[in-house]
Amino acid sequence: MVRLEDHFECREYFYICLELHSKLTLFDYINKYTSQIEEIRAQELAKKIGMAVEYLHDNGIILRNLESTGILMTETEDMVEKSIPRISRFNKAEIIGYD
Repeated sequence: MVRLEDHFECREYFYICLELHSKLTLFDYINKYTSQIEEIRAQELAKKIGMAVEYLHDNGIILRNLESTGILMTETEDMVEKSIPRISRFNKAEIIGYD
């Protein structure tokens, strides 16, 4: 998930500061690097996304629209092997309570 860097509030508003990401989504990443992504790398990405979803579920949050365009990839020197997926779209998420 996109990391919360800081938060603060004033009388009228609550502000959250999130980590900055490139505009490269998982969908774009797959299309751009499809010939370079090895099977083991695809498994690693799927595991990281699955672990993020498990974390959300453990904290009573469900995503109803998880898709590749709602996952951003971190920018690194070696985008193919080192980029990390971050869930970034929570517009249809629902809080259902804790386990």
